[in-house]
Amino acid sequence: MIEISSDRTKILLERRGKLLVGYVLAGYPGCEEFFDVLDVINRSSLDIIELGFASSDPYSDGQVIADAHRAVDKSICCSLDYWTRIRKATDKPIWAMAYERDFIESGLYLEFSRAGVLDGVVIPDLKESERVSLIPQLNPYGVDVIGFSNPDMSDSELDDVFSTFPLVYEQLYVGQTGKGSAVEMYHHMLEKSLGYPHVVGLAGFGISTCEQVVRKYKEGFRGVIIGTAIVKHLNESLESLRAYISDIGRAKEEWQE
Repeated sequence: MIEISSDRTKILLERRGKLLVGYVLAGYPGCEEFFDVLDVINRSSLDIIELGFASSDPYSDGQVIADAHRAVDKSICCSLDYWTRIRKATDKPIWAMAYERDFIESGLYLEFSRAGVLDGVVIPDLKESERVSLIPQLNPYGVDVIGFSNPDMSDSELDDVFSTFPLVYEQLYVGQTGKGSAVEMYHHMLEKSLGYPHVVGLAGFGISTCEQVVRKYKEGFRGVIIGTAIVKHLNESLESLRAYISDIGRAKEEWQE
């Protein structure tokens, strides 16, 4: 069984019950303004930052996040120097959410990992064998490779994921982020993951309300990942983002009491 490599993530899991993972895009809404966003996150109940690496073709993301990708200055926000500034500005675990072409094929995944700016990588468009091949490359640097599961996977495919990855992004539906699904088909996937006690299963896609967060906790997920809703509130204002994250965090803490 592969164990979690990131010391920050291991310490977090020892201290916390259920987790909140929040997605923001590095450099959004502006390269300097982003550090105001980070300050809000640092003061919040978000446990892990899923930090987007800007892409010219974020095809797995819905319109809200795709628009954010188009707005950022990629020449700055995709540089190691910029991510080093981010690493120094927060003690929370940072998981880079990136696409294969931008981050893996370019070799930046190794450069960033060696530099110590990451705790994990979330690469949605990799083949499973390629994702597995990253583990021995990144674990020596204390960087975890996040596994992926979805309701369309066969039992054998799910078993392969849950027996390999200690941290798994459990997609509640298949498709782009932020769209939601009219029919809930994830319960068999969840049941399978609960059969692997070492797995930290994180529900993602379509989660935006306090009620949804608490429901996923009750169902057995170890945590939830929220992306589109966070970016939507940030688009309104920094204060809207602060209030939203505060409400979600309060719902989590009240449920755990």
